[in-house]
Amino acid sequence: MNYSISLLFCATLFLAVQSCKTAKREDLPDIDSRLSQYFEGKSFKKLWNTSKTVVIGVHEEVRKKRIPGLPITSKVVVMKVKDNDWIYERTLQDGSVSWYDDFTIKIIDYTGRVDQPEIKNDYILFDVRTKKIFQPTENKL
Repeated sequence: MNYSISLLFCATLFLAVQSCKTAKREDLPDIDSRLSQYFEGKSFKKLWNTSKTVVIGVHEEVRKKRIPGLPITSKVVVMKVKDNDWIYERTLQDGSVSWYDDFTIKIIDYTGRVDQPEIKNDYILFDVRTKKIFQPTENKL
């Protein structure tokens, strides 16, 4: 008798867990589809924050040959997964984006800069919670 109850309990628990997993997947937006639509079907990469609540989508212009003096253009979009909404968009020239911490994005952009390309620590930060850009030395509040 105890075996039957244990088996029934395990089966019920298994079904409950599976239905929760399915519901979670259906609640989340189709990130790849949204990003593909945003980048008009062009290739892109995703950079997730550690808590998987925000994703950065990046499309880099692909050239067959690197032309000196002509920058590589990157189109960047930041999406808050829960809200299924874009919270930041930017086009970069020879720049990059990366996660500075779980809720802050580091943005390097050389748009319009032809002097001093060796300066690599020139960057700004974007706080995904406040949706504000600030300098690394500034207080985020």
